[in-house]
Amino acid sequence: FVGHEFEVRELPSAKTGKCGDVDNNKGMEDQPCRSAYFVVNENDNQVLYVEAGHQITHDDNKAIARREASELLKTCQEKHKDSSMEELVECVQSSVDKKIALARDEIEFQTKLRTTMASVVEPNVCDDMWKNVTSEAVETTNWRHPAAVAATSSGMFNSKKSAVNILQMHEDHHIQTIDNFSSDSECAALKRAVDGNGKIHLSATSVSAIKTLVNRGIAYVADSMVLEVKDLVPVGDVLDVRQYTQDSKTEIDQFGFVCGGDKEEQDKEQTCDATTTPLATIHYYCQAPKKGGVSMFKNAAVYIIPESHTAVLYTYHKVQETSIDPDMTEFSVCPVVEGDMMIATLHVGKLA
Repeated sequence: FVGHEFEVRELPSAKTGKCGDVDNNKGMEDQPCRSAYFVVNENDNQVLYVEAGHQITHDDNKAIARREASELLKTCQEKHKDSSMEELVECVQSSVDKKIALARDEIEFQTKLRTTMASVVEPNVCDDMWKNVTSEAVETTNWRHPAAVAATSSGMFNSKKSAVNILQMHEDHHIQTIDNFSSDSECAALKRAVDGNGKIHLSATSVSAIKTLVNRGIAYVADSMVLEVKDLVPVGDVLDVRQYTQDSKTEIDQFGFVCGGDKEEQDKEQTCDATTTPLATIHYYCQAPKKGGVSMFKNAAVYIIPESHTAVLYTYHKVQETSIDPDMTEFSVCPVVEGDMMIATLHVGKLA
């Protein structure tokens, strides 16, 4: 509703049947019912106050911040009206520092509360979500590999567009699903090439189907983050391939970016390759089970029902701040209830 204008209408009093303000001496004024208007803005914590005279006060987080800043400055000015500029600045700085400390405490509390609740809810999601649906998309679009577009324009062949469902879009992370992202032949090649540790070392493979699938993933990351393909590389030079059956595992499988590794390897204190900056992760769903295997971003409250040949992309890099947001993109997979599932994972980074 941002940018939409709304009307606030005055209704006649239930007691008198009249509109107007109450006059303590004369009672209710007899006048036409009034209207006022307001526009929803993009700020947070918007509150409307209808005051005497049917006047609308539209408050939000930025208005409150400006008001508090003005009050803070006024207090310091009154306190140090006969003091030097240095003392006034010190008063303002001290007051601002206190407010920042309080804000940080509040953010830390809310973050811990959110992640704790998410961990409590996670097992219940696995019990219930297999019979439900993927989280609703906030936006739907289409994507076609740039190479396919070029080939189509030259008349060589036509390539189907892939539907893209953006499940969450935040300034420091995106979560998306892309339909029809892998083929049967590509997934079969992955299954043949994976070693006993569930890895495919990309620099050591000459299988064209695997290279095509990896290049498609890198091209999609480049398009979605408005970057150059030539600047992107697979982090760790590996594809991680995990295969699940209904009898293989009863625990929730945790994924996460640890320099090309996963959550289970965090205790090894891996350090990131200094030549790359991690940007995104793509999961290729080569095979989906009949039931179970629900994927979830528990801290972001995003849930995905697995579908064969769909890909899941999440970006977790704040480009301006060069930091990773590991909480909102913490990714896990529920146990398979019926059937088999195969997921290949590619971490994509930018060359430093």
